[in-house]
Amino acid sequence: MNLIFYIVIGLIIGAIICYIIMRPIHELDEETLKNNKELIETCNKLVKEQAILETENKALLDKKNDLTVDIKRITEESTSKAQETYNLAYDAMQERLSQSAEIASSKYKRAEEEAKDEYLKLLKSCQDEYLETAKNVEAVAQTLNDMRNKVNIAIEEEKRILAEEDEKNYYKIKITEEQLWDIHILKEAVKELKGDHEAINKIIWEFYYKKPVTDLLNRITPSNHPIIGIYKITKSNSNKCYIGQSVNIRTRIRDHIKAGLGIGFSNNKFYSEMKDCGPEEFMYEVIEECDRSKLNERERYWIDFYQGVDFGYNSTIGNRGNNE
Repeated sequence: MNLIFYIVIGLIIGAIICYIIMRPIHELDEETLKNNKELIETCNKLVKEQAILETENKALLDKKNDLTVDIKRITEESTSKAQETYNLAYDAMQERLSQSAEIASSKYKRAEEEAKDEYLKLLKSCQDEYLETAKNVEAVAQTLNDMRNKVNIAIEEEKRILAEEDEKNYYKIKITEEQLWDIHILKEAVKELKGDHEAINKIIWEFYYKKPVTDLLNRITPSNHPIIGIYKITKSNSNKCYIGQSVNIRTRIRDHIKAGLGIGFSNNKFYSEMKDCGPEEFMYEVIEECDRSKLNERERYWIDFYQGVDFGYNSTIGNRGNNE
């Protein structure tokens, strides 16, 4: 703005000077001279003002330069201070971060050690519990195994008992509970009779024993020809037995059963036992087939083997009286 002002003033002064120089030389009137004087005064005034303005402008430029230098210096100082402050703050922050990192690392290590100790304790506890549980499981498994073995033994024993019972039943007269009840009633009635009981005993034989005895004899003597050999009649609840010989075992066993029912002459301990408990409580077996000439020998052998005299119903160690 000051530069334009100076240029305009310069142009005006230049124009006045050119006019004065180039106009024709003639006498100027007083008014013109007055005007020229005023113009010259104005021009001088403007020149002085220009000089003042230039001085002021120069002062302002110097001040500007000084300010520029100051600004640069202040900027440099500020930058240096800022950098220094930044460096101090950065160093302080780095130090705090380092301290925090060391503290955090220390806490982490401590927490890690505590976690490790806790883990080891928990692991030890779990191992102890596992070992205890394993012992308990092993004990339970052993108990279960023992129980299983006992159950298996009991089952096998039951099977054996059932098998023995089935085997016994195979060799016994099979009579139903209803038939046994009827037989019991008839036997009780027979006790009240004062006459001969054999007729009632024959009825019992015909109606209740004949067919089951025939079925039994078909099981133990299935052949169509008479069997010669040694037979055994055993009481099922005591295993006391009677050993006998016969040239026709089928017929001989039937005669024993009839005698045990009170049919025909029967006056010995074997038939008395059979009458008391019933022929159905005995087992009837063929234990050996042999030649007729060896009956006595084999009978004595089996009586001795089963202790038929000491623990049985035999009266002697063997004779020829049972070989019908």
